[in-house]
Amino acid sequence: MKCDVGIKPLEQASFEQLHAGAFALNFWDWLQTRGSVNNPNRYENNPMLPRHPEYRDVNGYFLKAQSLLVGVSYALPRKWGKCLVKSVVIGQTGNTLRNWKIGFRARF
Repeated sequence: MKCDVGIKPLEQASFEQLHAGAFALNFWDWLQTRGSVNNPNRYENNPMLPRHPEYRDVNGYFLKAQSLLVGVSYALPRKWGKCLVKSVVIGQTGNTLRNWKIGFRARF
């Protein structure tokens, strides 16, 4: 199995560097998603969360998602785990950029 996504920095990154990138993007998405809490003008598109989530929904989802990513990627053979983390980096990059474009800002 080859998991070449054609993006040089992702291809050259180590497994640990990819995990750091995935964590940073998940953290950023978590901050953006918290912006939809208590805001009737914003709603969440993630099918794993309620349309108008509460902080506990957002916090619980991201804690579980990050834990699952780490656990599964380390349990898989390294080439499969690295491919999984690359796909998360690519997907979360798109999510956070789309969130930014539609007005979700990262705030504590």
